[in-house]
Amino acid sequence: MSTALHPPATPLGGPKWRLEQLSDRQRSRAGRITLRGTCRDLQTYVTFIGYPRSGHSMVGSLLDAHPRAVVAHELDALRYVEEGYDRWRLFHLILSNAKRTARRGRVQTGYSYAVPGQWQGRWEHLQVIGDKKGGRSTIRLDDDPSLIDRLAQTVALPSKYVLIVRNPFDNVATISRRDVEEQGVAAEGALDHAIRRYVDLTERVERFLARTPDADVHLAQHEQFIASPREALGALCAFLGLKAEDEYLEACAALLYEAPSRSRDRIAWSDDQRAELDALIARHSFLAGYTL
Repeated sequence: MSTALHPPATPLGGPKWRLEQLSDRQRSRAGRITLRGTCRDLQTYVTFIGYPRSGHSMVGSLLDAHPRAVVAHELDALRYVEEGYDRWRLFHLILSNAKRTARRGRVQTGYSYAVPGQWQGRWEHLQVIGDKKGGRSTIRLDDDPSLIDRLAQTVALPSKYVLIVRNPFDNVATISRRDVEEQGVAAEGALDHAIRRYVDLTERVERFLARTPDADVHLAQHEQFIASPREALGALCAFLGLKAEDEYLEACAALLYEAPSRSRDRIAWSDDQRAELDALIARHSFLAGYTL
């Protein structure tokens, strides 16, 4: 039975009670009571950091399919922490976002990350809550490192961070193509623009990792999720304290591609562009092993 975000069955007016019959004050109180009940077993708050077009949408959707986890899609929760939202207002936004995204089929860039038969947009005995907004969250945490403490104070839960990396050449190639298609960036120079964005985010990720305990960060490769989804997702669930049942893992694994997209093969790389990314990979251990 899902404990979705609805008021209790008979909190004020007996069995025929309806939310619309209440005053604004009564609705607010009923909502707070219900939200506190929904969140009473929470143990962990999760934030995605890293890069756009790196597989975060896929991983966030798979995690949201777990019956005891809710991960909002592109909410930008740290923005609301900056604006002073309290715990309950933030959690309400996250839960509402997850429900709305599930109703829309978890569709991103023409691909649906809906996991049939699982728990996207609903939950039971909620243990993990959070937001998938990797690139923007990385920028916010770097621009204002105090946000880490403010987030912890707001959610009143231990914070965990998920970093999904993808072959930088694939990642940059996809960013470049999407910038042209969706952001109106001129095709000429789009690749150099994407490289600059990727380099900037990499330096920000490095600074974040330097000031965050290793035990609070889960690093995984996008390619691992495609090649061995059961193992990769199981490891992520274990990091977050979630038990991953076989049915859940199998349903998630069935959703994924058979092989990662090699976006880099559709790009003509100059010697300078290749050298810049090769040098970046060599400087950062969390990118080790990748090459064109």
